[in-house]
Amino acid sequence: MNMPTRSGLRRLFNTLLVVAGNGAFAFAQSASAASDFPATDCVVQPYQVVDLGSPVAGLIEKVMVERSDYVEIGQEVAKINDRVEVATVELAKARTKIEAQMQAETINVEFDVKSQRRIDSLYGRQVIPIENKDAADRDVELSRWRLEQVKDLRDVRNLELERAKKLVEQKLIRSPLNGFVLIRYKSKGEFIEDQPIMRIAQLDPLNIEAILPMKYFGMIKPGMKAAVQPEVVTTETREARVVVVDRVGDAAAGTFGVRLEMSNPNFQIPAGLKCEVRFMPTSDAELAEFQSTRQKERLEAAVVAQDLTNDLVENQPEENPELISQPPTQSNQTTQSNQSINSLGPFHSKAELAEARLELGAQAVTEREETVSSIINYFVLAVGEDEAEVRARIERLGVEDFGYIYRGDYKGRYSLGVYSKERAFNRAESLNSLGLATEVIARTKTEQQWWLDISDSVSERRDEKSADKKFDRSSETTAPVVVNLVQNNQISP
Repeated sequence: MNMPTRSGLRRLFNTLLVVAGNGAFAFAQSASAASDFPATDCVVQPYQVVDLGSPVAGLIEKVMVERSDYVEIGQEVAKINDRVEVATVELAKARTKIEAQMQAETINVEFDVKSQRRIDSLYGRQVIPIENKDAADRDVELSRWRLEQVKDLRDVRNLELERAKKLVEQKLIRSPLNGFVLIRYKSKGEFIEDQPIMRIAQLDPLNIEAILPMKYFGMIKPGMKAAVQPEVVTTETREARVVVVDRVGDAAAGTFGVRLEMSNPNFQIPAGLKCEVRFMPTSDAELAEFQSTRQKERLEAAVVAQDLTNDLVENQPEENPELISQPPTQSNQTTQSNQSINSLGPFHSKAELAEARLELGAQAVTEREETVSSIINYFVLAVGEDEAEVRARIERLGVEDFGYIYRGDYKGRYSLGVYSKERAFNRAESLNSLGLATEVIARTKTEQQWWLDISDSVSERRDEKSADKKFDRSSETTAPVVVNLVQNNQISP
C-alpha cells in the first residue's frame, strides 16, 4: 500500500480545516437567525370592547342579560320604556286608515264632472252664458286639486307612521357584536341619558399586545406568524398573526408596540392574561397573501355595514331582498387570453366606491355602473272586475284592513295590505279560505350600483396561488337570487 507523502498530508490537513471552518460559520449564522426574535412578554386582550348605551334618554323597563352572559349581534339586551311611542304608532295607524275624506272628495269630483258636462251641453245650445261654463270648469279643477291634497295628506300620514315605528325601535337596545357581558351598569327602573347600560367584550378572536425594542423595527411586519404561550389555563402554544405595527415608538423606553390576532374557538382562553410570544420567520408570499386577505375583509365589512335595527321594523323589506337581475352579458364574461377579470361589489354609493379604489392602490381597476331592480315588499289585492261588487264582498266577509287605490298601475282596485313576502302569502291564503279571491303583487324599486373590475395577469396568479380568487365574490352565499315573475307581476309562492 502506498503511504502519503509529507506534502500530501499537509494539503489534506488544510482542506479539513477549511471544511470545519465553513461548518462552524454556517452553524453560527443559523444560531444568529434563530436568536433574531427572542421570546417577549405580552398581554391577552379582548378583540373589541363596547360600552353599550341608548340613542334616547328614558327609564329602563328591563335588562335581559346578566354579567358573563353570551350575546349575539342584534340580540335584544335591554329595553327603554316605550308606552308613549307605542301609543303614537297606534294613533298613526288609525290615521292612515281614514278613508272618509278621500271618499268625499272623490264623490265631489264625480259630481262636478257631471255638472260640467250638463253645463257644456247647455252652453253649446247657447242656453246659458259663458260665465256659468267658466264657473263649472273652475269647480271641476278645484275638486281635483282638493282630491290630490287628500292623497298627499295620506302619504304624509304613512310617513308619520314609519317615523313612529322608528321611535319605538330606538327604545329597544340590541348588541352590536358577538361577545360576553363584562359589566352591567344599569338595572330596571333606573333613568338613563348619556351613561352606558353595559359593557360587552368580543373574545373571538383575541388581541395580543406586545412591546419590542426598537432594534427589531422593520423586521416585524403585518402578516408575520408568532407562537403565543398563555401564562395559565393551557400549556398549548397557539399561533397568531401580526396585524398592527406601531409607526411611532417610545423614545424614552426605546420600544414600539405590536398587536397580533389569535383565534379563540369555543372561548378556551380568557382575556386579561399574561403571555409569552415568539416571532417566527415568515416568507414574503405568506405575508402578501395575509395582507391581501385582510384588505379584502376590510372592504367587504365596509360594503355590507348596515344598521341592524332597520330590518326589524314591521312591514320593512326582507333582510336579504331578492334581486331581479339579468345574467351577465357576453361582453362581461369574455376576457383576454392573458388577463383575468374579477369583480368587487356591489357598492351602493360613490363614496363607498372611492374608498374601495383607495384601498386597492395602484392595481388595474375599471369602474362599472349597473341599474338593479329589487323587491322591497309585497301587497295583497282583491280580484274582481266590478269595483262595487268587490267592495261589497269585502265588507260582507268582515275584512277591515283594506283601501281603495286611486292612482298608479292598479288604480280602481282594493288593497288588502302591504307585507313581507311570507306574511303577504299568509294573508292571501287566509282571505282565500274566506272566499275572497286575492293575488300577491311584488313592489320593486330600481337603484344604481357600482362595481370594480380588477385585472390580474396569469403569470402573477401562477406565482401567488391565492390571487386567482383575490376579489372573486361569485362563491359567496349572498349572491343575488334571480326571481322569475309571472305575467301581471303576480308572484307564486
